[in-house]
Amino acid sequence: MADIEIRQESPTAFYIKVHETDNVAIIVNDRGLKAGTRFPDGLTLIEHIPQGHKVALVDIPIHGEIIRYGEVIGYAVRDIPQGSWD
Repeated sequence: MADIEIRQESPTAFYIKVHETDNVAIIVNDRGLKAGTRFPDGLTLIEHIPQGHKVALVDIPIHGEIIRYGEVIGYAVRDIPQGSWD
């Protein structure tokens, strides 16, 4: 079973990273999180990310693997900067 990692900026800002090798996480806050939200691990959102959407934890180049659950779930069709959603 995968270890689920929850990162929190404040009592109201969360993302969930399911596996240690994931390069995306899921924003779980109602109404999402605004651009500029910063997490203790250094991740800063560069745009508003709606609830339930993925956020890039690292820069993902065009054609780069998108990894969730420790598995490749797709490939980037454009460069995806860290802190944005795909």
